[in-house]
Amino acid sequence: MLKRVDTCIRMLFSTPTAANNDLEQQVTLYSQADSSNDWQILNRTKVTNSGEYTAFDWKHSPPEFVYPTMPIKLQHLATEKALHSHFEHSAPVSDVWFQKEVTGYGIRGFLGDENDDWSVEIDNESQLLSTQTPFRLHHRLAGCYLFSHKVTLPEWGLKQQEVTCNVEGGRDANSLWIIETAFHPLLTQAAPQPTVPQTKVDEALKPPQSNGVLAKLWQIKQVVWNYNPNFRSSAQLSRVSPDGI
Repeated sequence: MLKRVDTCIRMLFSTPTAANNDLEQQVTLYSQADSSNDWQILNRTKVTNSGEYTAFDWKHSPPEFVYPTMPIKLQHLATEKALHSHFEHSAPVSDVWFQKEVTGYGIRGFLGDENDDWSVEIDNESQLLSTQTPFRLHHRLAGCYLFSHKVTLPEWGLKQQEVTCNVEGGRDANSLWIIETAFHPLLTQAAPQPTVPQTKVDEALKPPQSNGVLAKLWQIKQVVWNYNPNFRSSAQLSRVSPDGI
């Protein structure tokens, strides 16, 4: 499940409902966690020397960790449609040049095309850690960023929150996402885990030993740290996380 960082409860959602009457599947933000929020990260479709697309055998290949600038595809588990965007197609509600349409596109067995390809952008991290690392998704062809804001779709969109690809959204908090839950069938406890750089923790940021009010406040601080990048960059915290990582 993928959600926007600063909303905490809004999940990237897709259903077979047509988006903007073009027979592609709508992509929105929705607050209820269910199977319509499940996406899988795949290696992007590869192009052979003959110009044809070939699928990456992710089911039988060892899992790969996601690193900055890595090209990926996001496939909706329930419908097998890929997260898709075009520079030529405007967003369904936001009528400005820099907001582009995002849809679910394809049919079962369809390998997709380059309009399904995204790059992962990560600030100050060497690789993507589920539930921990905020990241952006940059569309490799259109040059825009997966984005959402407080704009709702009309009745055909079930009044859900609009998701766009924003050409000017690279540094906007509305383009920051985080993985809420993650699973890989080949990743077991024995598999190598991502290495996390250790950072010395400031004495003032160590958790209190008391089980009272201070301990509860510390728990709240940890939650805010994980979900609010603005809090994390505060000068008072000197950019040191509560976990020391």
